[in-house]
Amino acid sequence: SLTDPRFADKVTENSLWRPLDFIMEGYAGVYFLEPYDAAKMPVLFVHGINGSPANFRTLVERLDRKRFQPWVYYYPSGAHLAGVADHLTQSIRNLQLRHGFRRFAVVAHSMGGLVSRGFILRFETPGSRATIPLYVTIATPWGGHKAAQTGIDTAPVVVRVWEDMAPASAYL
Repeated sequence: SLTDPRFADKVTENSLWRPLDFIMEGYAGVYFLEPYDAAKMPVLFVHGINGSPANFRTLVERLDRKRFQPWVYYYPSGAHLAGVADHLTQSIRNLQLRHGFRRFAVVAHSMGGLVSRGFILRFETPGSRATIPLYVTIATPWGGHKAAQTGIDTAPVVVRVWEDMAPASAYL
């Protein structure tokens, strides 16, 4: 459920500042909001910085549950984006091996668009067993964000994801 305590604001805040603790505490991963149903196409939701799957409550509530099943990806938003994209790729490949789905959609918000783009570039390789017929991003900072560079330049502690979010970063 999107009301699960693991999606609480305090947990998501800690995922920015203590991403390794977030991983070690077992929060990171793809969550199903209902049992897997091969007759329904999965829709993967990917949150942005300081976010959680709960941010998609309205979209998930309005999803046609006769045709689609919501999956949510939860990750530490302070981690380097390449590592997060690698984790999502491995997670979806494992789910694909287990369930055999052939297609799924991706919906992402803000920095989640950068995460999911990295995932798609890794996932959709020649010989992939699944396709992504629909990819929607909402308010994704494709060119980075100036505030990330400001954080790198002035903050006493630098959050690793800021290095990836700074305009003209290697990740972008």
